Amino acid sequence: MIFASLIDKTSTATRAAAERAKARRAQKIDPATLRRPERRQDRELMEHAVLWANGLPSELRPNLLLERYPRVANRLALCWPDKRLTHHLFEVLLVDNRGGRKGFPPPVRAELLQLRRAFSKPIPAGSMTPHWEQYSQATDLGSLILLSLKRKPPVG
Repeated sequence: MIFASLIDKTSTATRAAAERAKARRAQKIDPATLRRPERRQDRELMEHAVLWANGLPSELRPNLLLERYPRVANRLALCWPDKRLTHHLFEVLLVDNRGGRKGFPPPVRAELLQLRRAFSKPIPAGSMTPHWEQYSQATDLGSLILLSLKRKPPVG
């Protein structure tokens, strides 16, 4: 008897949740209203991203990405030492899983694709600057921050 009342409550709750989800899908919600408020690191290139970008060989440096999408560059630089995380980030950035997204302009997308290809291959010895060697060996955020505080080279 007790179990029957629990089953009824559960199925009622499930039905109610399904109804609410259906109602939400029926509404046209502007995705911009779901975004979190903009932060400083969304608008500015952070020190760790400058260090990361300057350490890349010049032919790989994503100048348009750095200029137009500092938020993405900051995130990519932060994830770069972690292979799995960076691979996942490339998938999130380059593959539209939500449907109907505008995506990056073709030149920026080309830079991201070039970075992804280079990320999959080891960078040849001697083509990295000394501070890039240190950066690529950093294993956590604390190490990256310490490296970026030691040296802040200009991008370009």
